[in-house]
Parts: sequence; C-alpha cells; structure tokens
Amino acid sequence: MNHVVIVAGGLGTRMKSDTPKQFMQLAGKPVVFYSMERFHAFDPAINIVLVLPEKHVNEWKGLCEEHNFTIPHTIALGGPTRFHSVKSGLHAIDSTDGVVGVHDGAQAINKPRFN
Repeated sequence: MNHVVIVAGGLGTRMKSDTPKQFMQLAGKPVVFYSMERFHAFDPAINIVLVLPEKHVNEWKGLCEEHNFTIPHTIALGGPTRFHSVKSGLHAIDSTDGVVGVHDGAQAINKPRFN
C-alpha cells in the first residue's frame, strides 16, 4: 500500500495573510485539495494523512463540507516544527508495508511518482 503524509502546518506568516497558504484559494478551491486529488487519482487506495495545526482542524472540516471534498484521509496534528509534524503524520500510519511519501501541503502538484 502507498501512503502519503501531506504536511499542511504552515500559518501563512510569510505570505502576510491570516489564511494559511495551504487553504488559500486557487481557481476556486484550497491549494491542498489539488495535491490530495492528484495522489488519489494516482492511487485511489492510497492512505492520505493530512497534518494540520490543531487550531485549523475545524476550518479544514468546514472547507471539506463547503467544497463537497470527500477524498478519504486521516488528520494528524502538527507539531512546533516541520520535523515534529512529519513525525506525527508518520505515527498516524498503521502499516509497516508499502511506500511513504512526504509532501508539502502548500505545493500543488502535477503527477505524483513512487519509485
């Protein structure tokens, strides 16, 4: 089984925005949706773990409802640094089999590859 940990823990401070960059709209939907859609299109059975700051979990759930976003995923809580957030995402994977990718949630992607 393939797994991907999408780290979306940024707060948007460098963008000087109150909206975290992974939640900013691009062509009508949050940027992180594009990454999740591409991974899901690549492998519909992929285990997607989305790592978010705890204070943004309810906002995420609202965005999913608003956009009718139904791609299966697990939410893990981010930590004080990217290292801690990735570690949290890895701990959310219940399997020791397969390949694990780590992706930045604020980066839209064209086509994921697992080699």
